[in-house]
Amino acid sequence: MQYSKECKRCPGIGRCKDKPNKSTPMELTCPICNGAGDIVECKECDDGLIIIVDCPLHFIGDDAMEYIRFVRLYDKGMPPILGGVLDQSNVFIEATEFIASQEAINESKQND
Repeated sequence: MQYSKECKRCPGIGRCKDKPNKSTPMELTCPICNGAGDIVECKECDDGLIIIVDCPLHFIGDDAMEYIRFVRLYDKGMPPILGGVLDQSNVFIEATEFIASQEAINESKQND
């Protein structure tokens, strides 16, 4: 199952619309061996894949989530510099994320 688009629009922990589970896990290419786990005997993955059977947000700390948020906003033209995202109110940042999420949902519906 492909979760990357779903997770990009994620409303937060406990509100997954289609969270991974044992029968339909999320499979990510291992960032340590770049998917070559079966060839290089990577100890971090299962044959080049990281298998996730629950909401991935359970495994991500607050610091990482903040960086993910900054990266998404940077992609929207708001860098974490003076005058950028670090100078914006939290309400504005949340509104920006919400709007981007809704736009992604609409785009996804149009592509279906």
